[in-house]
Amino acid sequence: MAKRAQEQAEQRYRALVQSSHCLVCELDGDLQIVYASPNHKEILEYDPAVLMGQSWLNFVHPDDRKQSEYAPRRMLADGITDRKVIRFRSRLNRWRWLEEMSRCLKELGVDYGQGYYFGAPVPIDQAN
Repeated sequence: MAKRAQEQAEQRYRALVQSSHCLVCELDGDLQIVYASPNHKEILEYDPAVLMGQSWLNFVHPDDRKQSEYAPRRMLADGITDRKVIRFRSRLNRWRWLEEMSRCLKELGVDYGQGYYFGAPVPIDQAN
C-alpha cells in the first residue's frame, strides 16, 4: 500500500514538472546542471540532456552573472529563497528574460543526491 502511494506521488510530481511553464532545474554546489525539465526544449531550444553537467553561468548574460554567482552564497548564509530577473541564452543565441526563484535544497532538509539548488525560472518575455 505504501509503495503504491509513493509511486502515485512520484507520478504526480513528474506530471507537474513536465507540464509546468517553469523551467525546473537542479544545480549542484558548483552550479553545474544536474537536472533540467523537458520544457527546456520548448522554451530555450535545448535538449535537457545537453545541459547536464554544464555550468548554469555559461548560459547567463554576462551582465547578470555576478548576481547569479552571489545568490547561492546568500541563500546558504541567510536561508532565503532567491528571486531575480536574468537573461538566459537560448540554443539559437537569443537572450530570454527569466524570472528565477531558487532555493537551497540542503537548507530545506532535502537531499536528492547531487542536487544542491532548486530553481524554477519562468519566461517573462515573448519568444523571438
